[in-house]
Amino acid sequence: MIEHNSDYLLLSIHVDFQIRDFPRWFEFFFNEQTDGVECHSEYFSAMPMPQLQITYIKLWSVIESFAKIVWLLAEKRHCLKELAPEIKRIETIQTQLKQYQNDVLTAMSFYQQSIDANSVLNADDLKAITAVKGDFKRRELKQFSVDKSVVFKEKLPNKAMMDKALSTLELNVAGFSDVLNDGSKNSIYYQTRNHIAHEGKADIKAAALINKRIMPLLTVINEIKHCLEQPVQAQASTPALRQ
Repeated sequence: MIEHNSDYLLLSIHVDFQIRDFPRWFEFFFNEQTDGVECHSEYFSAMPMPQLQITYIKLWSVIESFAKIVWLLAEKRHCLKELAPEIKRIETIQTQLKQYQNDVLTAMSFYQQSIDANSVLNADDLKAITAVKGDFKRRELKQFSVDKSVVFKEKLPNKAMMDKALSTLELNVAGFSDVLNDGSKNSIYYQTRNHIAHEGKADIKAAALINKRIMPLLTVINEIKHCLEQPVQAQASTPALRQ
């Protein structure tokens, strides 16, 4: 059990949180990465630069993990919506095939009677058989696992992808997509993360790291916390099946 110096950022996912397949391991991960962090700039001002950088990487990991989880869960729902109409198409083709089968049997019966009776039957009984077409393509399916080991290996979604995913899941996390990459252009937050992770130093000074990177991330992290702690909203259908 993690001991927290401050419970301000302590996350407790609501038991009735509306996304039923949201992984509960994220609660422990969130609390582990934000342990002891207080949401005011004075808390960070006394930190040496190395500690500030470590703190930034931890906060960013919360952002990144949440983004990947939401993207995977939204993609699962998009896949479900794509597959649902296929069932209706299959049923339609099955009906057409049944009619095709009946028409073929009727034609066979007509010809067999003509052979057995050695006579010409009513030509009106013999009708053209309507063609039936059905093209069923191979579909590569994904499990959309949100196990921690899978999530960490996923590609980080960009701003547009995240806006779409949040909308699909009907999650309101204000400002979340603004910290992500915009198309192929890295966000300033991701750039700083890369500088620290790959070069061992931030691309800005300590004061700017606090005020222009850490504090905005904390604002978004608080939005994540608030979102996950909300109970399920009464609704006629689940987001997974909404058309």
